[in-house]
Amino acid sequence: MNDIFELKVPSSSLPRTRVMDVTLRDGGFRTAFRWTLEEMVSVVRGASEGGADAVELGYVGGVPDLHNVGDTGPAANLKIETIDYIRSQSNCKLAAMVHPSAVKEGIDFRGYKTAGLDIVRLIYNRAWEDAFGRLIHTAADAGLLTCANIALVSRYPRDDFARALEYLSGQGPHVVYLADTCAGLLPTDIPALVRLVRSVAPTGFHGHDFLSLALANSMVAAKEGAEWIDASICGIGRGAGNLRLELWLALLARQDRTSNFGALTDAIELIEVKIETPIHPDLLSLAAGALNLSPPQEDQLRLLSRDLRWSSTRTAAYLFDNFRRGSTIASIFDAAG
Repeated sequence: MNDIFELKVPSSSLPRTRVMDVTLRDGGFRTAFRWTLEEMVSVVRGASEGGADAVELGYVGGVPDLHNVGDTGPAANLKIETIDYIRSQSNCKLAAMVHPSAVKEGIDFRGYKTAGLDIVRLIYNRAWEDAFGRLIHTAADAGLLTCANIALVSRYPRDDFARALEYLSGQGPHVVYLADTCAGLLPTDIPALVRLVRSVAPTGFHGHDFLSLALANSMVAAKEGAEWIDASICGIGRGAGNLRLELWLALLARQDRTSNFGALTDAIELIEVKIETPIHPDLLSLAAGALNLSPPQEDQLRLLSRDLRWSSTRTAAYLFDNFRRGSTIASIFDAAG
C-alpha cells in the first residue's frame, strides 16, 4: 500500500501550448473596462510572470454598441500612450482586440507597434469582410502578429465555416482562433474544427465556461494541435466567464513548464476584489450555453428578467421549458408578458 502522505504528482500528457491571458479584455465586460493603469500593470505582470505567454489589454478602435457595455473605461479603446506606459513596466508580449464593426476611423498600427504592442486579434464575421481585410493587412504591414478570431463558431453550418476558412486563408493571418463565443461547443465538436483550421493556419482556441466545458474543450483543442489557448484570471469574462488561467497553469505545472504562482497571487486577489462575487454559471448562463445563444441574446434575457420582475433562474427555467415555441427570444416570451 502506498504511503498516503507521500507526494506523488501524476505525470501529464497535456501538450505544450502558448497561453493568451484575456483578463483585461474579456474580463472588461464585467468591469465596463474600467481598469486603472496600475490595475492593468498588475494583471500584466501577474499573468506573464505566472506563466502566460501574452496578455491582451483590451480593444483598439472601440467596443461595438451591440455589446451594451455603456459607460466604458480606457481598456475599451486603448490609446497609444497606454500601451507605451504598460510596455515600460513589463517585457511581456502585449495584445489587443479589434472589432471591425466598431472601428470608425483608421488605426495607426505603426504607432501602436512602436509603443510596444505585439499582437492584434481581429474578430471575423462575413458581414465585416471589407473592413476586416483592410485592417488585417494594415496591421501585418506594421509588423504586428495578426490573429483572426472566428466568433460564434458554434453557430456555423459546415459549408459556411469552409467558406470562412477559404476567405481567411487569402488574408494571411498568423493564427486563426476558434472562439466559442456562445459556449455551445462540446468536446466531441473540437477535433474536426481544429483540423480544418490547421489546414489554413496555426490555431488558437478561446473557450467560454457556461457549461463548465472550457477546460475540457481547451484540453481537446490542445491535443489536436491548437498552439494558443486563451484563459483569464479567476475565469473573469462575460456571463459565466472563460477558462481559468490558474486552472490551466496548474495543469501545466505538473509538467516541466515553468510557472510562478507567487507572482500570480496579487493579480488573483485584485480580480477577486474587483468582481466582488465569484464567477459561476447560473441557470441563465447554462441556458445560454445549452441553447447556443449569442452574448446579445443573453443580455436580452437578463433585461427581460428585470422587466418581468423575475429572477434570472425563473427566466432561464421558462426558456428551457418553452424554447421550442418560437424562433426569437421575444417571441418565446410574448406569452409571459
